[in-house]
Amino acid sequence: MALTEEIREQVVFRDQARAWLTLARPSANGSPQVFTAGDKRVVISEFVNAPERFRLRETLLVRGHFECGAGAAFDGPVYVGGDCYTGKGSRFEVLCVEGRLTLGPNTEIRNWVHSMGAMEMRAGASAGGAASSSLRIQLGLDAGAATVFAPEIVTSGRMPTGGDVPPVTEYIEIPAPSKGVMPELGRVRGFDSRKLAPVGLETWVYDGSLNLPQPVLLTSKLVVRGSFVCPPGSLLEDDLKCGGTIRVGAGSICRGNLISRGELTLEEECLFSGDVETGTILRLCSGVRGFRESGPVQVSSRDRLLLEPNVVVRGHLRSEAAVRATETALDGGLSLLLAENG
Repeated sequence: MALTEEIREQVVFRDQARAWLTLARPSANGSPQVFTAGDKRVVISEFVNAPERFRLRETLLVRGHFECGAGAAFDGPVYVGGDCYTGKGSRFEVLCVEGRLTLGPNTEIRNWVHSMGAMEMRAGASAGGAASSSLRIQLGLDAGAATVFAPEIVTSGRMPTGGDVPPVTEYIEIPAPSKGVMPELGRVRGFDSRKLAPVGLETWVYDGSLNLPQPVLLTSKLVVRGSFVCPPGSLLEDDLKCGGTIRVGAGSICRGNLISRGELTLEEECLFSGDVETGTILRLCSGVRGFRESGPVQVSSRDRLLLEPNVVVRGHLRSEAAVRATETALDGGLSLLLAENG
């Protein structure tokens, strides 16, 4: 289901639930009420504290607080007017919450989940559709959804040290063609000046790969037919588009859009304010921050979108596979670690 369709469905369900709750007066003894709307049976309750392995097939509307035990299952849509806490391994079709929402470990939402308050998705919690909040979403390890949207999306974990990025003393500069100055790429291993050409006044195209030995100052648009790698402390002021992979070094600042047909990695403590799009895996490493003053950033991947600990993004995360919080990647893998310590 497209995100716009899910948002429309959320609004319709929330408005309908509010209307039903307004029309239904609370029962004298506080017991649940059941009525039929079309072909649906609807249960209205003042609050819910469901036991472990509880199961309900009807639509459920809760005026106040909701809590369920481990392994509970709700086959119909659930609306909660207050705060909501779901037990470990519980299952929902749709969940709409007016207050704060905590999805317990390994909670499964088959379709979409939305909260007006802050949402916490604990380890392994997942949504097959969109997970959205009007305030904030915190993702535990292996938690995520097909789409994650909130004013602020965060992953928990270690805080940045601020001391991992070496000071930058010299840049490789790539100015716009309109400046009449050739980029300083002669020191780049394998660079062939015959493969570099201007396109208009603002864009360079390089028919190959660029693995830069020094931090880059990019003040033009750059299209690289192959892959692009830049060291820590780089400054990308304009758009970068690659036919291969993109890897941006730790502590770099990316103000332009980043588009890659291959994998894309922003290393530790990078800051980005443009949109990010990749054809395969997209990884935001620990300490990465993504936001811009003019509105939410858009981050999308046609494969997995992986968020390491202590990532904060103000915007919209979308993946055709899954948006997931993950552990910090160790470059080189286990075999390299064993070899170094053998």
